[in-house]
Amino acid sequence: MSKRIAVVYPAGIMSAWDVADGIPRTLKRMGYEVLDLPRGRWGQPAARVADLNECDLIIVSGAEHVLAKDRFGFWDEVSREDWLTKVKAPKAAWYHESFTREDENTDFAALRPLLDFHFFPAVQDAETYCQPHFGVPDRCHYLPFGADTEIFKPNLCPQCRNGPPASDCITCLGVGTLPSGKDIDIGFIGSLYGPRLTYLDRLRPHLKGVSLLCGNVAVQDIEGPSPEETALRLAANYRRIKVFLNLPSLSQLLVTKAVEVMACGTFLLQPALGAAAGKNMELFAHTRHLVYYRHTNLGFLAQILREFMERDLDREVIAAAGCKEVREKHSLRLRLTEMLGKCGFGAPPGPEECLGITRPGGSEASEGAGTPRSAKTESGPSGEAAVASEGTELERK
Repeated sequence: MSKRIAVVYPAGIMSAWDVADGIPRTLKRMGYEVLDLPRGRWGQPAARVADLNECDLIIVSGAEHVLAKDRFGFWDEVSREDWLTKVKAPKAAWYHESFTREDENTDFAALRPLLDFHFFPAVQDAETYCQPHFGVPDRCHYLPFGADTEIFKPNLCPQCRNGPPASDCITCLGVGTLPSGKDIDIGFIGSLYGPRLTYLDRLRPHLKGVSLLCGNVAVQDIEGPSPEETALRLAANYRRIKVFLNLPSLSQLLVTKAVEVMACGTFLLQPALGAAAGKNMELFAHTRHLVYYRHTNLGFLAQILREFMERDLDREVIAAAGCKEVREKHSLRLRLTEMLGKCGFGAPPGPEECLGITRPGGSEASEGAGTPRSAKTESGPSGEAAVASEGTELERK
């Protein structure tokens, strides 16, 4: 009998697919039974203690929003006392934010007694809360975001999409993908809250005629946004952009948007992170998989935008390498496999349907490919130092 997993997650228009609906969809493709509990959506199923107790594990994606800040009325359905004493299934949190943001902080002390396992997308938080004096060092883990590679993908060759690319394919010439029509030079898709609007106001005078298109994507019915159709439309729009300029975020980590854009085969300009958060940048190599930029140097950022908008070959080589890296090592399926392993689950009960690209020498199922770097055991120069030295070299050029 396959194991049953409950997934509780915020389901508003601002919820990224890979930390919301993408989780239960991916678990189902992996062969698990899923109790799907979106919060904040019209017609959402009720959360009941009896239903939760039929599960072998409860994943709370965005526990800081669902539990700590109770933004969706979860405690009106399941009381804190029942959650602690009557809900017997192990409970795992996959957080959405870094615990220190520019606008607010998250209190780990309030969350610790509510959950059995804690998965942090920001390496600096994992390093902090893995310390023994916080009481749960063996149950706190670094788990960066992953991309649902069934949704976020490049244009696949219609002849090769259901298997390894054929070396003699006359459609894709053996690479497995087709070029995307790039009709937007520089773009950003996402939330345009106050600090980002201020940043854009400061950046625009430096662009000097370079077109930067910013907006959002949604497919909506009377009940609200359609999650899967919105995610598919979002991916299609990512593929239209030559240079995706990821604007600085409030959380100090690599947001879901980064892996989504790269998985679509689009070149990513990603804001560099400072201090302890710089270690998050070690997931991807600067100028190989993506390009990091200093958000404070507006003139240099405008120069980089112009150069990569015009240098098609250099841009697309980096974009292709980033796409391959995400699809082989940073998929949502691999992230969930990592999480379930830490929670005591064995291998998934069934293989995921292969709809992506399979390349000789590497695939999503390759041994060790989905294991993020350990925040506790690995050391080395931080991403902060790496991008500083490479950025200086670029400026000299």
